[in-house]
Amino acid sequence: MSEILKSGDLALLEKTLQQNPQFANQGIELNANTPVLAHPIHRLCDYVWEGQLSQNKAIELATFLIKHGSDINGFAPKPFQDTPLRAAASRYVSDLGEFYLSQ
Repeated sequence: MSEILKSGDLALLEKTLQQNPQFANQGIELNANTPVLAHPIHRLCDYVWEGQLSQNKAIELATFLIKHGSDINGFAPKPFQDTPLRAAASRYVSDLGEFYLSQ
């Protein structure tokens, strides 16, 4: 799922979610060095911060994910698992954060 989101390929994301709808809310590792699972909507913030996605593409992907059952609030807060909104704030991803607030 991580590679699909980083690619920004909506057609591939749609096909994947049709076959595996649970992926809309399934945790994703950031990388091998950061195995903590975060919600897909949270990971979009990380990918923007790392320069792998533009904010506009991340908003497009987030919109799509939400329409396909992703929870805008991510997972219940736990240590090392922020909400998507907090992830956007901590990563200085302001446009995506504003989008999350509008949802």
